Amino acid sequence: MSYMLPHLHNGWQVDQAILSEEDRVVVIRFGHDWDPTCMKMDEVLYSIAEKKWKIVGDLSHLHCNLLCLPENYQMKYYFYHGLSWPQLSYIAEDEDGKIVGYVLAKMEEDPDDVPHGHITSLAVKRSHRRLGLAQKLMDQASRAMIENFSAKYVSLHVRKSNRAALHLYSNTLNFQVSEVEPSTMQMEKMRTP
Repeated sequence: MSYMLPHLHNGWQVDQAILSEEDRVVVIRFGHDWDPTCMKMDEVLYSIAEKKWKIVGDLSHLHCNLLCLPENYQMKYYFYHGLSWPQLSYIAEDEDGKIVGYVLAKMEEDPDDVPHGHITSLAVKRSHRRLGLAQKLMDQASRAMIENFSAKYVSLHVRKSNRAALHLYSNTLNFQVSEVEPSTMQMEKMRTP
């Protein structure tokens, strides 16, 4: 299966390393010395870096969460996601290989419920915002949920006070509010046919 990557702009570079049929690493790097072109790659989903959370170092370098979000999780929660659903969480790196963004995702585990995914956390360092990273990370995680687990929709929680995130989820990613809690909103995006 091949996907045509859209024109990469603003200096995004795609590197690919095939470790095995099941474990491929594709990293999109931000740099200014690469000629953006359109290209095909087998088994590459979309245009964001697919870097499996198999390296413990990746999990220990999630400084962008500490810098960006008021809520932070214990390390065991990151490992739980990484070990349970390694195909659903992604990172974005800069030209030096430093993590500048990530999405932490999982499948909801209620056996009586419709299969659906959940975005646990999304963070992009302030220095790398407004470049489309959050959208690419979200698109990649959502696509992986559908392709790997036949997810019918994706849910997430967002603070009502986080206007930038609400704009991203509502206007850019077409999520809809499904429930409002005292300090957060639950949003969902139905699978498109």
